[in-house]
Amino acid sequence: MTVSDFVAKLEKQHYMTVMQAEKTAIGVQQLVSSLKHGGMSNMLKDGLFADELAVAAMLRMFTEMKRWDINICNSYLPKLKEFLQDTSLPESCRSVALSSLQCIATSLIDSLKNCSRAPVCTIGVDVAAEERKRKADNCIKELRELRDKREQFYRKLSQEEVYRLDAIMVFLKSL
Repeated sequence: MTVSDFVAKLEKQHYMTVMQAEKTAIGVQQLVSSLKHGGMSNMLKDGLFADELAVAAMLRMFTEMKRWDINICNSYLPKLKEFLQDTSLPESCRSVALSSLQCIATSLIDSLKNCSRAPVCTIGVDVAAEERKRKADNCIKELRELRDKREQFYRKLSQEEVYRLDAIMVFLKSL
């Protein structure tokens, strides 16, 4: 490989990195705009269809601010599982997925259990409670599936990521 070939390869990689960063920045700007104009629920809906790196940035924000709730968990738990399984995604996506799962496991499990145990006799009377119960049941189902199929995830992760997921699984045993 000549010096000019090496320089050309570096320039190409540089431009690819710059373009990906611009794409992610645009995705984050669109999600922030959704938040400003339509509130959290609108941003959550738009985020499901955003670029993976933009979604990862949004999930990182939720995790750092400890803002995970039943609505966010219900919307994004399948995306977290996708981030763990898809080896073509950047390592940062898996790292964000593990951090998000850790936040869910440490701060949201009790709320999910409590909402899931809500009495069924209030159906039709308290629609919001009924919706919370449905979302909590769905989140618990997704987390149980993650726990029960952990071997599939382990095969796709590095040794350090396996250790992190193992620690999370300890909290998911009680589900």
